[in-house]
Amino acid sequence: MIQAIEIPLEETNARLQGLVRMPCPLCNHSDSMPENMIAGYQLEKCGGCGFVFMNPRCTPEHLDEIYRVRDEDELVQLYARIASPSVVDGYRHKLDIIEAIVPARGRLLDFACAAGYFFEEAQKRGWDAHGCDIGQWTAKAAQSRGLRQLHVGSLGEIGFEPESFDVIYAAQVF
Repeated sequence: MIQAIEIPLEETNARLQGLVRMPCPLCNHSDSMPENMIAGYQLEKCGGCGFVFMNPRCTPEHLDEIYRVRDEDELVQLYARIASPSVVDGYRHKLDIIEAIVPARGRLLDFACAAGYFFEEAQKRGWDAHGCDIGQWTAKAAQSRGLRQLHVGSLGEIGFEPESFDVIYAAQVF
């Protein structure tokens, strides 16, 4: 269950700097209606296809500032601490749910995978699992654990062919 959190106006205004209104990322329809507010970010429902997305959204420059300009070693260490046994058990539970829907373990993409712990668990279970993220530090995190198939860049930069994956997993992505 998603729970709304009230954020002070000054903090909300600071978060909105670098954000711009955009059409639906799925169908490019420009009409959308407010759906929910989460942690100071507006979610809107597309009038064309019904997809719910954050709007206004980050510009590519803002995303670079947030995700690419970071201390790599610090992030690798942070995510190693975050990937506690209970977090990894949560990934396994999510894979149980996915596998109940898609029993044949085909190709899985962990979109915005960070250090790659989710797609690592998927690989252990027989998936042809890949991860992608825009932060260069993610490659260092994956390589430190011997993981392969982590792709650095935006989806457009990476250039996956359409319908390349049976499952696309995206958690905490905005």
